[in-house]
Amino acid sequence: MPPRTLEVIGLLRDETRRTAMRKNAHKLGREMIWSNTARLYQRSFELARLEGAVLSRKSFATKTLDQAPRELPEFKLDHVARMTDSTGLFQHAVFTAPNFSEGYLYGRQLIIPCAMSDYATTFATLSLDDVL
Repeated sequence: MPPRTLEVIGLLRDETRRTAMRKNAHKLGREMIWSNTARLYQRSFELARLEGAVLSRKSFATKTLDQAPRELPEFKLDHVARMTDSTGLFQHAVFTAPNFSEGYLYGRQLIIPCAMSDYATTFATLSLDDVL
């Protein structure tokens, strides 16, 4: 018999070892109950809050889009082209490649045309014919 099989048979015959294993499993499982997990999260958040209060933070000043709308990156359609085919828009991507196994985005097929239309209307650098 394989050594693992002999070990299992030995464990089944040894009530003391089985009892010790059961008690250890129960003890470890009790560490994962919700009240203990919540306590650990609370402690973690409190430590993060205290550490964050100690660190000096530099303020981050940036213009909002209504103050500087022309500073957006160049509008590119290559990702939109990769994420669509004659059937529709793919649900998800892995970085820049469509994840074909996730299927299509149903019920929201107008997202891309509407977004491109909004972009063209807002920035007036493209006509609707350019984006469709």
